[in-house]
Amino acid sequence: MGKKNIDKLTIGYVLLKTYECFCLWIFYRKVQAVNKHRIPKGKPIIFAPNHQNAVMDALAVLSTSWTNPVFLARADAFQKPFVERLLNFLQMLPIYRQRDGTGELAKNEEIFDITVGVLTRRNILCLMPEGNHGNKRKLRPLVKGMFRIAFRAQEFFGEEDAVQIVPVGIDYEKYTNFRTKLFLNFGNPIPVSEYFKLYREEPARAINALRQRLSDELRQYMIDIRSEAYYDVIFDLRKIYNRSMRIRLNLKGKDLYSRFRADKEMIRILEETEQHEPDRFIPLAEKVREYTGGVERLGFRDWLFIRNRYSFFLLLPLSIGMIITLPLFLYGLLFNIIPYQLPLLLCRKFKDPQFHSTVKFVLGMFLFPIYYLILFIPVWIFTSPGWIKWVFLASLPLTGLFAHTWFVWWKKLRSMWRYSLMTIGRNDMLLRLKSLRKDILEAMDEIVGGKAKAEEN
Repeated sequence: MGKKNIDKLTIGYVLLKTYECFCLWIFYRKVQAVNKHRIPKGKPIIFAPNHQNAVMDALAVLSTSWTNPVFLARADAFQKPFVERLLNFLQMLPIYRQRDGTGELAKNEEIFDITVGVLTRRNILCLMPEGNHGNKRKLRPLVKGMFRIAFRAQEFFGEEDAVQIVPVGIDYEKYTNFRTKLFLNFGNPIPVSEYFKLYREEPARAINALRQRLSDELRQYMIDIRSEAYYDVIFDLRKIYNRSMRIRLNLKGKDLYSRFRADKEMIRILEETEQHEPDRFIPLAEKVREYTGGVERLGFRDWLFIRNRYSFFLLLPLSIGMIITLPLFLYGLLFNIIPYQLPLLLCRKFKDPQFHSTVKFVLGMFLFPIYYLILFIPVWIFTSPGWIKWVFLASLPLTGLFAHTWFVWWKKLRSMWRYSLMTIGRNDMLLRLKSLRKDILEAMDEIVGGKAKAEEN
């Protein structure tokens, strides 16, 4: 299959994509994609997600939209012929940047022609409008390449309502960690035809207008913390105050969409308070920084502080349950530790941590089944009756997931014991952190409540 018909589906691609989707829903403990009904049908579409987590952003869109988009990726990933053929098979094309060399930039014209062909066949592209990824939850300036492609494709359709740019907000609980949470929010499509008349008259002005429109809309669908001086404070308050904010907004669910809406409203209020009421915001920020720094030094997490302490009637049964299930944990650890650890070791070679989840995910897709097959062959040869062989094979991934969950719960239970014992012992630092958290919640109640009353009036 050549580049020009890269969007043509093959059996191999469909099978690999199905397997990739399955793996992504294992890699993340919880995945929620909302507003997929906004994706137009039967029209050429450009998905435009925010870009914070390297290739995982593309895989997230691929796995949750149930479409088959063609992706543009950094050209330096295509340097080796075998890798280039593999990425083309995965419907990925290179995009060249200034750093790749002035001579290489001319190759973008061929790539643009191919992508325009994808759109004129009413298929789908996924382009990262920020150009490269960043490590903060904020939208960076958009590059112009996407909009040039969009208008060149729209020229094929004239003034028909054809090419649609769909903003996609992506948010990760943690960028690099296995079994965390992933949230996607599909936005309302932006018809390129609305700017086509202007494009014919003043192309640069039309590109800038469409770029500003996408920037404004994409910010609505993602976590976008604009504050420079207090980014860390607002980021941490998302964890501390989200539960209270959901109650205030009458968002009864604990789902990721409810958390997202609470975060968006909280960020809006905090940034307005920082700008217009610094006398209220700065003391709050100082307390948040002291609190989060102290929590980190103790090796705790904010969720522990929701309770004053944890009852021994809760901790003892949990501890007994952990001891009882320890053999199952050891079994899962024994048969999964090698394919689990190898990607972690390889991640050390990547200075940019935003690539770590990609390395873990892609290697895990292939390492785990190969390793399971290696373990299964001697069991198949030397074990009887037959049902034991299949039970053993099924137990490998299941107990592997259990071992990871068990280890996470062991760390949480250890923290709960430490927290409760330090509370009983009236540890000075812990008491100070509890007092700070109470002050933070009260200050937030005043800020959020005052803002609500002012807007009602």
